[in-house]
Amino acid sequence: MELCQHFSISLQCGRFISPIIGELSEQYPHVTTYKVDIDEPTFQFFKDGKKVAQVAGANVAGLRNTFGSLGNMT
Repeated sequence: MELCQHFSISLQCGRFISPIIGELSEQYPHVTTYKVDIDEPTFQFFKDGKKVAQVAGANVAGLRNTFGSLGNMT
Protein backbone atom coordinates (compact mmCIF):
# COMPACT_ATOMS: atom_id res chain seq x y z
CA MET A 1 0.00 0.00 0.00
CA GLU A 2 1.29 3.44 -0.89
CA LEU A 3 0.13 6.49 1.07
CA CYS A 4 1.09 9.97 -0.02
CA GLN A 5 0.15 13.47 1.00
CA HIS A 6 -0.02 16.30 -1.54
CA PHE A 7 -0.29 19.87 -0.36
CA SER A 8 -0.69 23.16 -2.16
CA ILE A 9 0.29 26.22 -0.17
CA SER A 10 0.98 29.94 -0.50
CA LEU A 11 4.37 31.40 0.36
CA GLN A 12 2.99 33.39 3.32
CA CYS A 13 1.11 30.45 4.84
CA GLY A 14 4.00 28.13 4.05
CA ARG A 15 6.18 29.89 6.60
CA PHE A 16 3.74 28.82 9.31
CA ILE A 17 2.69 25.34 8.23
CA SER A 18 5.79 24.00 6.43
CA PRO A 19 7.61 23.20 9.71
CA ILE A 20 4.55 21.22 10.86
CA ILE A 21 4.52 19.24 7.58
CA GLY A 22 8.25 18.60 8.01
CA GLU A 23 7.65 17.32 11.56
CA LEU A 24 4.79 15.06 10.46
CA SER A 25 6.79 13.78 7.48
CA GLU A 26 9.60 12.73 9.83
CA GLN A 27 7.11 11.12 12.22
CA TYR A 28 5.46 9.20 9.34
CA PRO A 29 8.36 8.49 6.93
CA HIS A 30 6.30 5.98 4.93
CA VAL A 31 3.96 8.82 3.86
CA THR A 32 5.37 10.50 0.73
CA THR A 33 4.83 14.30 0.75
CA TYR A 34 4.60 16.54 -2.32
CA LYS A 35 4.38 20.36 -2.20
CA VAL A 36 2.94 22.83 -4.76
CA ASP A 37 2.98 26.61 -4.16
CA ILE A 38 -0.40 28.39 -4.60
CA ASP A 39 -2.48 31.07 -2.83
CA GLU A 40 -4.90 28.79 -0.89
CA PRO A 41 -3.40 25.98 1.21
CA THR A 42 -4.98 22.62 0.46
CA PHE A 43 -3.68 19.26 1.69
CA GLN A 44 -4.72 16.14 -0.20
CA PHE A 45 -3.97 12.59 0.92
CA PHE A 46 -3.84 9.69 -1.55
CA LYS A 47 -3.79 5.95 -0.95
CA ASP A 48 -2.94 3.64 -3.85
CA GLY A 49 -3.55 6.52 -6.28
CA LYS A 50 -6.99 7.49 -4.90
CA LYS A 51 -7.70 10.61 -2.82
CA VAL A 52 -8.76 9.50 0.66
CA ALA A 53 -8.75 12.81 2.57
CA GLN A 54 -8.38 16.56 2.20
CA VAL A 55 -7.66 19.33 4.71
CA ALA A 56 -8.26 22.93 3.63
CA GLY A 57 -6.47 25.90 5.16
CA ALA A 58 -3.64 26.02 7.71
CA ASN A 59 -5.53 23.65 9.99
CA VAL A 60 -2.85 22.15 12.26
CA ALA A 61 -5.31 20.02 14.25
CA GLY A 62 -6.87 18.69 11.05
CA LEU A 63 -3.44 17.82 9.64
CA ARG A 64 -2.35 16.08 12.84
CA ASN A 65 -5.60 14.09 12.96
CA THR A 66 -5.41 13.13 9.30
CA PHE A 67 -1.74 12.13 9.44
CA GLY A 68 -2.49 10.18 12.63
CA SER A 69 -5.43 8.27 11.21
CA LEU A 70 -4.02 7.67 7.72
CA GLY A 71 -0.38 7.40 8.76
CA ASN A 72 -1.10 4.39 10.94
CA MET A 73 -2.77 2.46 8.10
CA THR A 74 -0.83 -0.53 6.85
